[in-house]
Amino acid sequence: SFGAGGAGSVSITNSGSAPALNVQASIPAGSGITVSSTTCSAILAPSANCTITLTAPSAEGPTNIGFGGSNAPAATAQVTAVSYTHLRAHETPEHL
Repeated sequence: SFGAGGAGSVSITNSGSAPALNVQASIPAGSGITVSSTTCSAILAPSANCTITLTAPSAEGPTNIGFGGSNAPAATAQVTAVSYTHLRAHETPEHL
């Protein structure tokens, strides 16, 4: 999970013996979650890894997002964008 308006990253490792092609995130239609950046190139070599960074403008989830390549099965992860409430402590003067 990550904060709404912020970003969360998913690390992907090719644990197979062949290169994974076109690794990307598959986000369901209607979701506000988007890919903001990726280090995944067209070919992900065996034992190599890359990172996909996701963002969401508002709280959402959990949303099932698939991560896979055109020649590799997708792994699904539940992603949640949460809304944080900021609390502020107030100092109260003592009365004598």
